[in-house]
Amino acid sequence: MMSASRHESWERRSRLWLSIAACILLPTFLGAQPTAGSPPANDKCPNAISVSDGVICFCTDFATTSDIPDTFAPVIISDYDIKADIWYCYEATCDGTAEITVSGGAGIKFAVYDGCECDGPLIEAKPECPPSGGGPTTVTIKLPVSSGQPLLIRIGHCTGKTGVGMLDITCHPGLASNDDPSCKKTIIAEDETDFEFTHATFSGQGAFPALSADLWYGYVATCDQSTTFSLCNSSPGTLVAVYIDDGTPPGVANLIASDFMSCMGAGETTAVLMPGVEYIVQVGQPQGLISDGHLLITRVPDPVVAPANDLCTAPITLMNDIPVLFDTNCASTDGAPDPLCDFFGDDDVRNDVWYCYTATCNDFVTVRILDNPYDTKLAVYDACGCPAAGVSPIACNDDGLLTDASQVQFQAMMGAMYTIRIGGAGGLTGVGEVVVTCAPPTPPPTNDLLADAIPAAVGLNAFDTRGAETDGPESCECDPKKEVWFFFTSPIEGTMRVSTCGLTNFDTYVAIYDYDPTIPGPPPVPDSDLDCDDDSDGCDLETQLRVPVLAGQTLLIRVGGFGGLTGFGEFDLFVQPIEFVRGDCNDDTLFDIADAIRGLSILFGGGTAANCDDACDANDDGAFDIADPVRVLQNLFGGLPMPIPAPHQMCGPDPTPDSLTCGFFSSCP
Repeated sequence: MMSASRHESWERRSRLWLSIAACILLPTFLGAQPTAGSPPANDKCPNAISVSDGVICFCTDFATTSDIPDTFAPVIISDYDIKADIWYCYEATCDGTAEITVSGGAGIKFAVYDGCECDGPLIEAKPECPPSGGGPTTVTIKLPVSSGQPLLIRIGHCTGKTGVGMLDITCHPGLASNDDPSCKKTIIAEDETDFEFTHATFSGQGAFPALSADLWYGYVATCDQSTTFSLCNSSPGTLVAVYIDDGTPPGVANLIASDFMSCMGAGETTAVLMPGVEYIVQVGQPQGLISDGHLLITRVPDPVVAPANDLCTAPITLMNDIPVLFDTNCASTDGAPDPLCDFFGDDDVRNDVWYCYTATCNDFVTVRILDNPYDTKLAVYDACGCPAAGVSPIACNDDGLLTDASQVQFQAMMGAMYTIRIGGAGGLTGVGEVVVTCAPPTPPPTNDLLADAIPAAVGLNAFDTRGAETDGPESCECDPKKEVWFFFTSPIEGTMRVSTCGLTNFDTYVAIYDYDPTIPGPPPVPDSDLDCDDDSDGCDLETQLRVPVLAGQTLLIRVGGFGGLTGFGEFDLFVQPIEFVRGDCNDDTLFDIADAIRGLSILFGGGTAANCDDACDANDDGAFDIADPVRVLQNLFGGLPMPIPAPHQMCGPDPTPDSLTCGFFSSCP
């Protein structure tokens, strides 16, 4: 007889496979493929679609990546790598755990945010995007929830690929997300973790059979160290146990330490751990108790293997432009916390190493960590040696732009000495390189401000945003930073393309606006852009935009960086005449009565606007009106057909440009 748990697992797997098949096949049978070039309805965060428990098919074809709010990506790197994204809003249907699973092609990634507003904090994102953009095809996030709690779900891809997939949501009442060892929550040293057993059950595993509930955590030691697992300030009777993660279920055979009453009646145990070894930590609630509390892991690294500059009394000298290797894996924390270093609720620079630097210029000094080794944290103090009690750093940083690697810049005095402190966020440790540069600030570009916009030309246009400021409008949908400005007057009607693909050395962000250079004034208002984009499909971190343009029309081009990044390069500007077939108002490659009906529907029946008004202007008089469907009918059924002006019966540009536009015409290449 199949057990209830096995039956539920089989049933869930069957539902998943049937749902995936439906997601792939239904659009084909129902003709529900998205219109060419049209993004999904929930392409933008404010348009998130409400969903509940169950399976939802999705398609990300033509989705953009232009709506990442400032509160998300510049500081939270794990969710920045989601491209071509769509959005859903889910309200929990139980008190327990929301299990959210996304299935799709290789490289799929999703994130969950607290609340369904577009400025909520990130809760979790999976998976980390590898350089190749690969990754699993099915990803699951489990979160503790309360009934009615809103969650914002963002689904996309590491490299911007698009396609069909499936979102599966189940709310499990009375189940904690780390309720069993297979779903253990990763924790790090000196990062206090709150726990409560309201939604926990007893997994039946471990060395203690008399528990009413337990929670599970994973921990990896980074060097030879004596490590304490403490439940001080937790409810009396709460138990802690540590096991080696050797691939077998936690039990007496792999138990290395445990306790349930050493710290004010709660558990606290110490064990000597081995570097690189994975451990499983169990927090238990004995029968008859109702308990909650805090788990804190502290370590005392072996001084024999600690770095030479582990203490602020023994800093290493740094020189300009010479990368220096550092290793904080076995470092202690001997610096003090400070409000200037408060990032994400953590105001300390933990497991730190120390350096001394003497400035060689009277300008800006930049200290940066290279190659994003781990989530570093960086502080700089006046003078060399240990900072005096109560003295704040002159600069502090957690995450640099688009990376967990830290970077600070400060004004220095030639000959002055400075202390540089490198540690980790939340107690993370690792190996990396640090480099210091001392150079005068870059002067602003000549076209830094909108008032100083310079003309662009068809072809390659060089630009340099280093030293630029931000004077353009900001919105969630369009927010280039530190931009330069160009304007371009089109000689013909057509589609203007602006592309930085493969032409720059940084993450570009480009916007295009209507512009009249003869009327000076303030920058455009937010959301007035004709088009705006950060990362375009096939361009990685660079940008490609296309907008319709009339002959003689002037457009403003704003070239900046994502999150304040600066750099240099070129953008390619090209204007291509739009080809269409005059009279083919419904853009279906045929010239027939359906075109007259389509024209009448637009003019008098409340039909959606045409893709190409020029195509609907059958008599080419520069206006789309009742005379155009009449001309089509006369041509088709009149005794003496009246010819339709060119381009007719074949694709071509408008030989007589006028005020009508043609956004796109899918029947022509």
